[in-house]
Amino acid sequence: MTEGGGTSGTYVGGGITGTGIAVGAGASASVSVQNAADQQQLIKLIEDLTAEIQRSSIPNAMKSTIVENVVQPMKEDVKAPEAKSRLESGLEKLNLLIKASGAAQTELATIGTIAGMIAKFGGIAFHTVAPFLAGIVS
Repeated sequence: MTEGGGTSGTYVGGGITGTGIAVGAGASASVSVQNAADQQQLIKLIEDLTAEIQRSSIPNAMKSTIVENVVQPMKEDVKAPEAKSRLESGLEKLNLLIKASGAAQTELATIGTIAGMIAKFGGIAFHTVAPFLAGIVS
């Protein structure tokens, strides 16, 4: 304590991390998927999505692009502090690439369903970030 009724505090150097911690003016907190069971469920859904894309009639070059550049990185995104925004971005990219693939919509229903489940677990507005895929399963 300082004289005259003031207060004193302790300075903590370095970074502060955790769920929902925001300290000081202009501070912000990140939302991540902290529940290990939810993380494992999301990873399983992403693996299912990969398998379904591989089984589809999407041209092989497009399959490789989708899996390597969009779907596989989503497995790591699940563990990131900003998981929701990263998964949103991944679903947006997936939506665009699947739409551009030219595959028959009837064949894409399972891909759309799995993507929708990923969005649900991630707390993502599926119809907003992936309208093409959402329209397939509606």
